[in-house]
This record gives sequence, C-alpha cells and structure tokens, in this order.
Amino acid sequence: MPDPLRSKKSSTLAEQETLPDPDVPMVLRKGANVRVMRGDKILIESTIKTLRNFKSETDTIEAGNECGIGLMDFETFEPDDVIECYVETKK
Repeated sequence: MPDPLRSKKSSTLAEQETLPDPDVPMVLRKGANVRVMRGDKILIESTIKTLRNFKSETDTIEAGNECGIGLMDFETFEPDDVIECYVETKK
C-alpha cells in the first residue's frame, strides 16, 4: 500500500489498487467486510466506510482501479499494510 492519504474531513484513507483474482470477479462495495493485515498479524476486522475514485465518492470500485478506502474505527494505516476483503456465508 502506498503512503496513507488524509481527506479533507480529517480521516485517513488507504490508497489502494484493487487486485483481481482470476477465479473471482471482484467489486469493492461500501459496507464490505475487510481485515487489515500488517505482516502476518490481523490488526482489525472492520467494514468499508468510504470509497473514493479520484476525488469522487462512489459506492463500488471494480478490480484493477485505484481507490481510496476509509474504514470504520481504523485510521492508522502504514505503507505495506494489506486490506483483505471477505464475504461471510452461512451454511
């Protein structure tokens, strides 16, 4: 992850490029479940609060596009942190 960005509303956004998984069509959505990894440690499991594409706020970002990601209850991003998105399913 590149250096974190500060938004005008004084929250920290992670600047990310969505990386496609060839087996899964990927779209990031506001409210999606995420975990922030630093090395092999999970720092937090949270949800996406804001998504920005350039200067516009958006509800979704397709794989392969750059975006800013703001999370609920987490702003202490560092370079090389990894944000993993996941879906919980019920059996």
